[in-house]
Amino acid sequence: MNQWTAELNARIAKKEAEMEAAKLHKERIVEEIRKHFGFKISPHDERFKTMLEQKEKEERKKKKEAKKKAKEEKLKSVIQKMNQEQETDSTKPVE
Repeated sequence: MNQWTAELNARIAKKEAEMEAAKLHKERIVEEIRKHFGFKISPHDERFKTMLEQKEKEERKKKKEAKKKAKEEKLKSVIQKMNQEQETDSTKPVE
């Protein structure tokens, strides 16, 4: 029973942390848009909405690029490791 409550509390805490992070992220984007325009602009304004969509699109693109780069780096490291293993195997004497 104690384990179940601990797991439940951990899931709740994780969900709350994710929600808080999403809220902070949204607030940061809204503040960037307001700074871009140079004045307080209503979130219901069309200019605000289009800029918000543009910012979100840019962030998705950046995330995608970062993910792609990380995948390439991981692949490079695996290939290097395989090459090193082949080099050490080829230098061993054959019995």
